[in-house]
Amino acid sequence: MKHIKFRVSPYPPEIHVCSLDFPILTKLHLDPAHLPVDKSFLADSMPAQSKRGTDVVLIRLPEKYDEETLWHESIHAAAYLLDAVGASFGADSMDTVIYPTEYIVKTIKKRFYGIGKKGG
Repeated sequence: MKHIKFRVSPYPPEIHVCSLDFPILTKLHLDPAHLPVDKSFLADSMPAQSKRGTDVVLIRLPEKYDEETLWHESIHAAAYLLDAVGASFGADSMDTVIYPTEYIVKTIKKRFYGIGKKGG
């Protein structure tokens, strides 16, 4: 079971990344009414809400590193961050989603998977 959390400045939602077997409802204190978790997925990401009412973005990933899955779920997470502040992106504003996505991927690679750490 793995879990990390971080923020992507300047977006307010906290990002929680956890392994698929992590007990998200009990350990992260998320509101189950705002958490449509389908356990049949191999990975997923979704907006959620804590029991305190704060917005979070939840990313669930397999413990074994997979580049395509990480990027796929990170793009979803970046879109959720933008949505939380009423921002959007399109062909004329791709950097709006690219920069947060890149930060999310780099953070997860280093802190969740240990890729890029000394000795990792």
